[in-house]
Amino acid sequence: MDRLGIGFDQVAAVNPAVIYCSISGMGQHGPLAAIPGHDLNYQAWAGVLSPDGGPPVIPEIPIADLAAGMAGLRHLCRLGAPATDREGERIDVAMSDILATWTGAAAPRSAVGDSGRRASGVRTFATADDGYIALGVVTEDHFWRPLCDALGPALREPGLCRAHRPVR
Repeated sequence: MDRLGIGFDQVAAVNPAVIYCSISGMGQHGPLAAIPGHDLNYQAWAGVLSPDGGPPVIPEIPIADLAAGMAGLRHLCRLGAPATDREGERIDVAMSDILATWTGAAAPRSAVGDSGRRASGVRTFATADDGYIALGVVTEDHFWRPLCDALGPALREPGLCRAHRPVR
């Protein structure tokens, strides 16, 4: 948003009482801030796909997107106060942070079957070392092609890169 001229500092210069909410995958700052990802990637990073170990389970709904939206909305509900009575504030809602809080004492449960509604690039894949990797490539060839080039023969599903091309 800064690059586009509508970041917090630019907007606050025009409206010092603005409440500016940013939703990101891994936060606005730090070593992971610029890493691209999708809902599934944030779920995997936070441990939501397999909170008690075992094979990962992908929820049928985009819980990271929804959770971040709800958290942002909760903060923005403070807009009820007149703008002249408050100072501006910048709020950063990181999807991975919210999901990480869900993997504490009461682990979330996902009871889903594979209905086929997910895009074929949004799922988990078994790895050669008996682990899993979460891929969230939906419609971006600019992510899918480099991934296929990097993983190449290491992918456990023969023909995956040839068979799947994200829909534009």
